[in-house]
Amino acid sequence: MTETIYTLSELWTTKQAAAYLNTTPKSLTSQRYLGYIKDLKCYRIGRKVMYKKCDLDAWIEKHAENTQETNHAR
Repeated sequence: MTETIYTLSELWTTKQAAAYLNTTPKSLTSQRYLGYIKDLKCYRIGRKVMYKKCDLDAWIEKHAENTQETNHAR
């Protein structure tokens, strides 16, 4: 079994992740806690919750609307 080790520079705080997602840290924390964003991968290190940029990008892509399909439906 291989173990992946991440450096702190690869992991973002809730504040950094929220800024990247254009929301507030409180909103991101609440949405995670209430289960609205279950599929957004995060890492718990002690009491801190950390995120990787590639996981945030994957989550954005998964939930992005296809604007061409939306426009054709009208």
